[in-house]
Amino acid sequence: MSGVRTFHPNQERAIDTASNAVVSAGAGSGKTAVLVERFARLIELRGLPIDSILALTFTRKAAAEMNQRGLRSPAFTAARLMPEEYEINRFHRWVLAEMEPMA
Repeated sequence: MSGVRTFHPNQERAIDTASNAVVSAGAGSGKTAVLVERFARLIELRGLPIDSILALTFTRKAAAEMNQRGLRSPAFTAARLMPEEYEINRFHRWVLAEMEPMA
């Protein structure tokens, strides 16, 4: 998978869960590392296409960090599959467009 990092039991549950997941935790708790590892395992072990993974963050900083960690993950680089931040921006624009009529 993406590296030699060890994860706590709760982090492992989030990584290995077979269904959809929401990862919510405090700053500096390892959320990004957990998500990148989860994506890597889904791609490598389950053969899941990267374009079937939806990851949402609430800040550009978090999105950039997720992209950088993904770029370093063998699961993404081996298949030359790079997460693309612009897709997050498109989602953001869609939400704004949907909410505009309500304002």
